[in-house]
Order: sequence, then C-alpha cells, then structure tokens
Amino acid sequence: MSDVVHEISDVKIKISLLNIVEILAIQLTIIFSLVFQIFLHDKPCALCLLQRIGFFGIILGLLMNLRFGLQPKHYTIILLSAFFTSLTSLRQVAINVVPDGGYGTSLFGLHMYTWAFFVSTIFLIVTALILGINRQFYSPLLKWRSHWSTHVLMATTTIIFVTNLFLL
Repeated sequence: MSDVVHEISDVKIKISLLNIVEILAIQLTIIFSLVFQIFLHDKPCALCLLQRIGFFGIILGLLMNLRFGLQPKHYTIILLSAFFTSLTSLRQVAINVVPDGGYGTSLFGLHMYTWAFFVSTIFLIVTALILGINRQFYSPLLKWRSHWSTHVLMATTTIIFVTNLFLL
C-alpha cells in the first residue's frame, strides 16, 4: 500500500510541476504581447484581446489544479479555454491570409495570432494526454496541500490581468 501511495504522490508532483511550467509559459506569452503593445505601439485588435481572455482561462484552470488539487473539472476549464483560444486564433489566421504579410508585428516570421494558435493547440493536446493519467485522481490517503508557489503564480497572473485591463 505504501508503494501505491508513493507512486500516486510522485505522479501528482510531476503533473503539478508541469502545471507550473505551463502557467509560466502563458504568462510569458502575455507579457511578450504586452511588450509589443507598449513599446512597439502594436495595438491589439478585438480578436487578440479574445485570445488573451482564452489564455487567462487556461491559467485559471491550471491555478485551480494547483490550489484545489488535480480534478477533471479543472481540466475541462483548460480544454474549453484552449479550444476557444485556438478557434479565435485560427479565425484571425484565416482573415489575414494575404500576400502582403498579415496584421501586426511578426516574431520569427510568424504573427502573434499564429503563435497563439500553435500554443493553444499544444495545450489542447497536452491537456488531453494528461487527463488520461488516471493515477492523479486517486488519493485514498493523501490530502492535497497548496504550495507557496501557487500563491506567487496567482499574484503574478493577477498583476498581468490588471495590466491588460488598464491598457485597453
């Protein structure tokens, strides 16, 4: 029984670390778009703002996993937010498929909305794969405890979110 509990705990720790890395990746993506907006005067369009909302939805689901424990309903929030972001990004890609280069500044030859599509699609795939790991949901003897890093991530996400609100 002790080996099973240890194995379940190990799986939960690994998935929690992956959630932290995913939150940091999205935060960097949003910060990067804010840098483009502030310093390069690249104003976001309505679809760009919808993509940011979708990314914040993904962060919400990941933070809920870290704060309240790994649960399928949190993964549902992540999947729906990633799907929303992916569709919004794909819509913008389809609108801007023109020979003159598209809308806004590009990074490594691709526009920000194309990167948003790639990132959100990767989140869809990774989350679906993680959702298939059943061991993370079994915790007969384990009580979930939130780590201090969860509070730091919540604070930084709140700061980024409020900054987005004030720059509209």
